[in-house]
This record gives sequence, C-alpha cells and structure tokens, in this order.
Amino acid sequence: MKTTFDSDVCKITNGAMIVAHGKKEGTLYMTSSSAASISISTSELDVSVWHQRLGHMSKKGMNSMPSKDELLGLKYLDLDLYEYYVYGKQRKVSFSKVRKTPKEENLALVHADVWGKASVPFLGGSLYFVTFIDDSTRNV
Repeated sequence: MKTTFDSDVCKITNGAMIVAHGKKEGTLYMTSSSAASISISTSELDVSVWHQRLGHMSKKGMNSMPSKDELLGLKYLDLDLYEYYVYGKQRKVSFSKVRKTPKEENLALVHADVWGKASVPFLGGSLYFVTFIDDSTRNV
C-alpha cells in the first residue's frame, strides 16, 4: 500500500485501487472509509517490542512463549541480553549490621561533604556548598 499526503488531504492506495482517503482535522487525518477496511501489518516482528510489552520479562519466560503459540507469528526468540538488563536483575547486597559507636567528645570526629560546582551562583556568589557533621552530637 502507498500513502500520499498533499496539503490537507491523504490518500491510501493499493496499486490503482484507492483504499481510503481523508482530510486533515487539526493534526490528524480522518479517513472516510470504515475502520474494518484499513489494516496495518508488519513483515518483521521485533522481539524487543514483545519484550517491552510484556514488562521486560526474563529471557527464560520469553523463550517459553513461542512453544505455547502465545506470541503471534513468532516461533523462536533470539533476545539479546543487554548489559543493563543484567544489572537490573541483580540483587542488592545489604551493608553489615555492625553499629559503630559515635565518638563521645564533641568535635572529636567531624564528617564533611562538599557539593558543587553549581550552575547558578548562590546569593553571595558562591558556587560550592560545604556541610560539617559532628559525629557525637550529629549537629550540622
């Protein structure tokens, strides 16, 4: 089929036969034929589209689908194992449960953090932000 657009008119043809024609209404072209007479098909089925439609299903789950004939037209899936899928499936490792006792003297241990460089200067013209946290009192 061939679709042509000319100013505010579109025409869908199949050889010499006009399948549908329509006029532009706003940003859409509205066809004059019934919806049943217009169909869209693709010659290649993209496995990655099915993978996304099924909520990024696992490779094992995806490979079981064609044998049950649940994916239209697909007999075998060759799903590339993307690196970020592997990272997304990894489990988080928890930190150790050992609690460190805070220092008893004020200012015996101070934690500092620097943030910046800001793209817009602060009111005083500074581009960086520094925090200091006392380990004993947790005062900032």
